[in-house]
Amino acid sequence: MTKYHFPAEIGLSEKEIEILGPIPSKVIHANRDLWQGLKEDISSFGNQSSDYYSSYEEFTALCATEIRCLSEDLKSRLIQCWKEVKRLIKIEKDQAILDRYGRCAAEVIVHRASKAAYYL
Repeated sequence: MTKYHFPAEIGLSEKEIEILGPIPSKVIHANRDLWQGLKEDISSFGNQSSDYYSSYEEFTALCATEIRCLSEDLKSRLIQCWKEVKRLIKIEKDQAILDRYGRCAAEVIVHRASKAAYYL
């Protein structure tokens, strides 16, 4: 069992979560103002789909950047994990697969922010 918590609805395996696990926290801690703004948006507008929030695309880009900074071995393992599972979204190019994982990590950030928003 992995030490990182990703919501089940994101649909990642334990192998994927183990690799991506530290990325949401790292991005949040490096972008405190953006994080605070996301929590305030959720507090003001309620829970919406992730792409409703203006900061979601920024978090997606930041997570994708962190994924691009992973070792080649970890990136290869992520790509292999993606290809091993039948997905709703078929993606062929390796970079597009890694970018999709950036969206998954950003979803985790929104999920965490929705919980944290109620403590504002």
